[in-house]
Amino acid sequence: MEKDEIRKLRSEGFTPLKTKGYFRIRIISKAGKMTAEDMKYICYISEKYGKGYMSFTTRLCVEIPWIKYEDIDSIKADINKFNLLLLKSGQNLRPVVTCKGAICGNGIIDAEDIGNKIFDKYKDYKLPGRFKIGIVGCPNNCLQVQSEDFGIVGQRVPKVIEGKCRNCGLCIKNCRKNAISIENSKPIIDNLKCINCGKCIEGCKFGGIVEKDIGVSIYLGGKLIELQNREGVASSIFSLEEMELFLKHTMDFYNKYGKTKEKFKVMLSRLGTERCIESIVKMTRRNISKSYFF
Repeated sequence: MEKDEIRKLRSEGFTPLKTKGYFRIRIISKAGKMTAEDMKYICYISEKYGKGYMSFTTRLCVEIPWIKYEDIDSIKADINKFNLLLLKSGQNLRPVVTCKGAICGNGIIDAEDIGNKIFDKYKDYKLPGRFKIGIVGCPNNCLQVQSEDFGIVGQRVPKVIEGKCRNCGLCIKNCRKNAISIENSKPIIDNLKCINCGKCIEGCKFGGIVEKDIGVSIYLGGKLIELQNREGVASSIFSLEEMELFLKHTMDFYNKYGKTKEKFKVMLSRLGTERCIESIVKMTRRNISKSYFF
Protein backbone atom coordinates (compact mmCIF):
# COMPACT_ATOMS: atom_id res chain seq x y z
CA MET A 1 0.00 0.00 0.00
CA GLU A 2 1.45 3.38 -1.04
CA LYS A 3 2.18 6.09 1.53
CA ASP A 4 -0.13 8.54 -0.22
CA GLU A 5 -3.03 6.10 0.06
CA ILE A 6 -2.33 5.49 3.77
CA ARG A 7 -2.18 9.26 4.33
CA LYS A 8 -5.53 9.64 2.57
CA LEU A 9 -7.12 6.86 4.64
CA ARG A 10 -5.82 8.46 7.86
CA SER A 11 -7.40 11.75 6.84
CA GLU A 12 -10.71 9.88 6.44
CA GLY A 13 -10.48 8.23 9.86
CA PHE A 14 -8.85 4.87 9.07
CA THR A 15 -5.58 4.31 10.97
CA PRO A 16 -3.42 1.30 10.04
CA LEU A 17 -2.59 -1.31 12.68
CA LYS A 18 0.78 -3.03 12.99
CA THR A 19 -0.72 -6.03 11.22
CA LYS A 20 -0.69 -5.23 7.50
CA GLY A 21 -4.03 -4.87 5.80
CA TYR A 22 -5.93 -3.99 9.01
CA PHE A 23 -7.14 -0.64 10.34
CA ARG A 24 -8.97 0.87 13.28
CA ILE A 25 -11.66 3.52 13.39
CA ARG A 26 -12.69 5.85 16.20
CA ILE A 27 -16.27 7.05 16.44
CA ILE A 28 -16.80 10.38 18.17
CA SER A 29 -19.29 10.61 21.03
CA LYS A 30 -21.10 13.74 22.18
CA ALA A 31 -19.02 14.55 25.26
CA GLY A 32 -18.92 10.84 26.16
CA LYS A 33 -22.64 10.28 25.60
CA MET A 34 -24.28 8.12 22.93
CA THR A 35 -27.84 7.05 22.32
CA ALA A 36 -28.83 3.41 22.60
CA GLU A 37 -29.47 3.50 18.84
CA ASP A 38 -25.93 4.76 18.16
CA MET A 39 -24.52 1.92 20.26
CA LYS A 40 -26.60 -0.63 18.34
CA TYR A 41 -25.08 0.63 15.08
CA ILE A 42 -21.57 0.59 16.54
CA CYS A 43 -22.06 -2.98 17.77
CA TYR A 44 -23.30 -3.93 14.31
CA ILE A 45 -20.19 -2.44 12.67
CA SER A 46 -17.89 -4.14 15.19
CA GLU A 47 -19.51 -7.55 14.65
CA LYS A 48 -19.72 -7.24 10.86
CA TYR A 49 -16.32 -5.73 10.10
CA GLY A 50 -14.17 -6.21 13.21
CA LYS A 51 -13.76 -8.94 15.80
CA GLY A 52 -16.91 -8.17 17.75
CA TYR A 53 -15.42 -5.94 20.43
CA MET A 54 -14.68 -2.27 20.95
CA SER A 55 -12.88 -0.07 23.47
CA PHE A 56 -13.14 3.49 24.73
CA THR A 57 -10.37 6.05 24.32
CA THR A 58 -9.23 8.69 26.79
CA ARG A 59 -11.13 11.28 24.73
CA LEU A 60 -14.36 9.28 25.05
CA CYS A 61 -14.37 7.94 21.49
CA VAL A 62 -15.33 4.35 20.65
CA GLU A 63 -12.53 2.46 18.92
CA ILE A 64 -13.15 -0.54 16.65
CA PRO A 65 -9.98 -2.37 15.51
CA TRP A 66 -9.34 -5.13 12.98
CA ILE A 67 -11.05 -3.47 10.05
CA LYS A 68 -9.98 -5.10 6.77
CA TYR A 69 -8.77 -2.89 3.95
CA GLU A 70 -11.26 -4.41 1.52
CA ASP A 71 -14.17 -3.49 3.82
CA ILE A 72 -13.38 0.23 4.07
CA ASP A 73 -15.78 1.39 1.34
CA SER A 74 -18.63 -0.61 2.90
CA ILE A 75 -17.90 0.84 6.34
CA LYS A 76 -17.92 4.37 4.93
CA ALA A 77 -21.38 3.75 3.54
CA ASP A 78 -22.65 2.36 6.87
CA ILE A 79 -21.10 5.23 8.84
CA ASN A 80 -22.94 7.73 6.65
CA LYS A 81 -26.19 5.76 6.79
CA PHE A 82 -26.09 5.61 10.60
CA ASN A 83 -25.08 9.31 10.95
CA LEU A 84 -22.00 8.46 12.97
CA LEU A 85 -18.92 10.70 13.00
CA LEU A 86 -15.41 9.33 12.49
CA LEU A 87 -12.41 10.89 14.20
CA LYS A 88 -10.05 11.94 11.43
CA SER A 89 -6.35 12.56 11.73
CA GLY A 90 -4.95 16.01 11.19
CA GLN A 91 -4.32 19.32 12.86
CA ASN A 92 -7.61 20.23 14.48
CA LEU A 93 -9.66 20.24 17.67
CA ARG A 94 -9.78 16.85 19.34
CA PRO A 95 -13.09 15.61 20.82
CA VAL A 96 -13.90 17.70 23.91
CA VAL A 97 -13.73 15.66 27.12
CA THR A 98 -16.23 16.52 29.86
CA CYS A 99 -17.62 15.19 33.12
CA LYS A 100 -21.37 14.63 33.49
CA GLY A 101 -21.86 18.18 34.74
CA ALA A 102 -25.49 19.07 35.36
CA ILE A 103 -26.69 15.56 36.29
CA CYS A 104 -23.98 15.17 38.96
CA GLY A 105 -24.87 16.27 42.48
CA ASN A 106 -21.75 18.47 42.51
CA GLY A 107 -22.28 20.00 39.06
CA ILE A 108 -22.22 23.79 38.84
CA ILE A 109 -22.23 24.12 35.06
CA ASP A 110 -23.57 21.83 32.33
CA ALA A 111 -20.18 20.55 31.14
CA GLU A 112 -21.65 18.21 28.51
CA ASP A 113 -23.74 20.92 26.86
CA ILE A 114 -20.85 23.39 26.82
CA GLY A 115 -18.50 20.75 25.43
CA ASN A 116 -20.89 19.81 22.63
CA LYS A 117 -21.39 23.45 21.63
CA ILE A 118 -17.64 24.11 21.57
CA PHE A 119 -16.92 21.00 19.50
CA ASP A 120 -19.73 21.69 17.02
CA LYS A 121 -18.48 25.24 16.54
CA TYR A 122 -14.74 24.52 16.21
CA LYS A 123 -14.46 20.92 14.96
CA ASP A 124 -13.52 22.06 11.44
CA TYR A 125 -11.25 24.89 12.59
CA LYS A 126 -7.78 24.27 11.16
CA LEU A 127 -4.89 24.50 13.60
CA PRO A 128 -1.11 23.89 13.47
CA GLY A 129 -1.52 20.78 15.65
CA ARG A 130 -4.00 18.91 17.80
CA PHE A 131 -5.77 21.04 20.39
CA LYS A 132 -7.36 19.47 23.46
CA ILE A 133 -10.11 20.89 25.67
CA GLY A 134 -11.39 19.46 28.96
CA ILE A 135 -14.40 20.67 30.96
CA VAL A 136 -15.49 19.78 34.49
CA GLY A 137 -18.66 20.96 36.19
CA CYS A 138 -17.13 21.64 39.61
CA PRO A 139 -13.78 22.15 41.40
CA ASN A 140 -13.58 18.44 42.29
CA ASN A 141 -11.91 18.38 38.86
CA CYS A 142 -12.34 14.65 38.31
CA LEU A 143 -10.76 14.92 34.84
CA GLN A 144 -7.69 16.93 35.95
CA VAL A 145 -8.29 19.46 33.17
CA GLN A 146 -5.07 21.35 33.88
CA SER A 147 -3.42 18.64 31.78
CA GLU A 148 -5.43 19.83 28.74
CA ASP A 149 -4.43 22.66 26.41
CA PHE A 150 -7.54 24.57 27.53
CA GLY A 151 -9.21 23.51 30.78
CA ILE A 152 -12.54 24.78 32.10
CA VAL A 153 -13.74 24.33 35.71
CA GLY A 154 -17.18 25.27 37.06
CA GLN A 155 -17.02 27.73 39.98
CA ARG A 156 -19.58 29.02 42.51
CA VAL A 157 -18.28 31.86 44.65
CA PRO A 158 -19.73 32.30 48.17
CA LYS A 159 -20.48 35.63 49.86
CA VAL A 160 -21.04 36.18 53.58
CA ILE A 161 -24.12 38.22 54.61
CA GLU A 162 -23.54 39.83 57.99
CA GLY A 163 -26.25 39.45 60.59
CA LYS A 164 -27.76 36.32 59.04
CA CYS A 165 -25.56 33.67 60.70
CA ARG A 166 -27.24 31.53 63.41
CA ASN A 167 -24.05 29.70 64.49
CA CYS A 168 -25.57 26.39 63.35
CA GLY A 169 -22.27 25.18 61.89
CA LEU A 170 -23.80 23.68 58.73
CA CYS A 171 -21.45 25.67 56.49
CA ILE A 172 -18.44 24.29 58.38
CA LYS A 173 -19.84 20.76 58.15
CA ASN A 174 -20.43 21.07 54.39
CA CYS A 175 -17.00 22.53 53.61
CA ARG A 176 -14.59 19.80 52.51
CA LYS A 177 -11.53 22.04 52.63
CA ASN A 178 -11.86 23.37 56.19
CA ALA A 179 -12.02 26.86 54.71
CA ILE A 180 -14.73 28.24 57.06
CA SER A 181 -14.71 29.32 60.67
CA ILE A 182 -17.22 31.36 62.70
CA GLU A 183 -16.13 34.39 64.65
CA ASN A 184 -18.57 36.68 66.50
CA SER A 185 -21.54 35.08 64.72
CA LYS A 186 -19.97 35.71 61.33
CA PRO A 187 -18.68 33.05 58.92
CA ILE A 188 -15.07 33.69 57.90
CA ILE A 189 -14.02 32.16 54.56
CA ASP A 190 -10.32 31.49 54.00
CA ASN A 191 -9.91 32.32 50.30
CA LEU A 192 -6.61 30.47 50.15
CA LYS A 193 -8.39 27.23 51.04
CA CYS A 194 -11.79 27.82 49.39
CA ILE A 195 -12.16 26.15 45.98
CA ASN A 196 -15.56 27.72 45.13
CA CYS A 197 -17.51 24.47 45.14
CA GLY A 198 -20.61 26.17 46.60
CA LYS A 199 -21.33 23.49 49.20
CA CYS A 200 -21.44 26.07 52.00
CA ILE A 201 -24.12 27.97 50.04
CA GLU A 202 -26.21 24.81 49.76
CA GLY A 203 -25.72 24.04 53.46
CA CYS A 204 -26.70 27.43 54.88
CA LYS A 205 -30.45 27.56 55.67
CA PHE A 206 -30.55 31.15 56.93
CA GLY A 207 -28.95 33.20 54.15
CA GLY A 208 -25.68 33.73 56.01
CA ILE A 209 -23.73 32.54 52.94
CA VAL A 210 -25.15 33.23 49.49
CA GLU A 211 -23.97 32.98 45.90
CA LYS A 212 -21.83 35.96 44.87
CA ASP A 213 -20.89 34.75 41.41
CA ILE A 214 -21.11 31.68 39.21
CA GLY A 215 -18.88 30.95 36.25
CA VAL A 216 -15.70 29.12 35.34
CA SER A 217 -11.98 29.22 35.91
CA ILE A 218 -9.66 28.64 32.97
CA TYR A 219 -6.41 26.72 32.66
CA LEU A 220 -4.30 27.61 29.65
CA GLY A 221 -1.54 25.12 28.94
CA GLY A 222 -1.79 23.96 32.55
CA LYS A 223 -1.59 27.48 34.03
CA LEU A 224 -4.54 28.96 35.93
CA ILE A 225 -5.52 32.29 34.38
CA GLU A 226 -5.95 35.12 36.88
CA LEU A 227 -6.87 38.69 35.98
CA GLN A 228 -8.20 41.65 37.89
CA ASN A 229 -11.94 41.63 38.46
CA ARG A 230 -14.20 44.66 38.46
CA GLU A 231 -13.07 45.59 41.97
CA GLY A 232 -9.42 45.41 40.96
CA VAL A 233 -8.83 42.17 42.89
CA ALA A 234 -7.11 39.12 41.37
CA SER A 235 -9.80 36.73 40.17
CA SER A 236 -10.00 33.53 38.19
CA ILE A 237 -13.79 33.55 37.66
CA PHE A 238 -15.12 34.20 34.17
CA SER A 239 -18.59 34.09 32.69
CA LEU A 240 -19.29 31.52 29.96
CA GLU A 241 -19.36 34.34 27.39
CA GLU A 242 -15.93 35.54 28.53
CA MET A 243 -14.61 31.99 28.47
CA GLU A 244 -15.78 31.43 24.89
CA LEU A 245 -14.13 34.62 23.67
CA PHE A 246 -10.94 33.73 25.54
CA LEU A 247 -11.02 30.30 23.87
CA LYS A 248 -11.52 31.80 20.41
CA HIS A 249 -8.54 34.12 20.79
CA THR A 250 -6.43 31.32 22.25
CA MET A 251 -7.08 29.21 19.15
CA ASP A 252 -6.49 32.20 16.87
CA PHE A 253 -3.17 32.85 18.60
CA TYR A 254 -2.16 29.20 18.23
CA ASN A 255 -3.16 29.28 14.57
CA LYS A 256 -1.06 32.40 13.97
CA TYR A 257 2.12 31.53 15.87
CA GLY A 258 2.20 27.74 16.12
CA LYS A 259 4.45 25.76 13.79
CA THR A 260 3.05 22.92 11.71
CA LYS A 261 2.36 19.86 13.94
CA GLU A 262 3.73 21.77 16.96
CA LYS A 263 1.79 21.03 20.14
CA PHE A 264 0.15 23.97 21.86
CA LYS A 265 2.17 23.56 25.07
CA VAL A 266 5.39 23.32 23.05
CA MET A 267 4.50 26.61 21.36
CA LEU A 268 3.87 28.22 24.77
CA SER A 269 7.26 27.02 25.98
CA ARG A 270 8.99 28.27 22.84
CA LEU A 271 7.43 31.74 22.93
CA GLY A 272 7.13 32.06 26.72
CA THR A 273 3.91 31.16 28.53
CA GLU A 274 3.50 34.53 30.28
CA ARG A 275 4.09 36.43 27.07
CA CYS A 276 1.55 34.31 25.20
CA ILE A 277 -1.10 34.76 27.88
CA GLU A 278 -0.53 38.52 27.92
CA SER A 279 -1.00 38.66 24.14
CA ILE A 280 -4.20 36.58 24.26
CA VAL A 281 -5.60 38.79 27.02
CA LYS A 282 -4.91 41.90 24.90
CA MET A 283 -6.67 40.32 21.92
CA THR A 284 -9.66 39.53 24.12
CA ARG A 285 -9.84 42.98 25.71
CA ARG A 286 -10.37 44.58 22.33
CA ASN A 287 -13.45 42.50 21.61
CA ILE A 288 -15.44 42.41 24.81
CA SER A 289 -17.34 45.04 26.75
CA LYS A 290 -18.81 43.64 30.00
CA SER A 291 -15.90 41.62 31.30
CA TYR A 292 -13.01 41.25 33.70
CA PHE A 293 -10.62 42.40 30.97
CA PHE A 294 -10.21 46.14 31.54
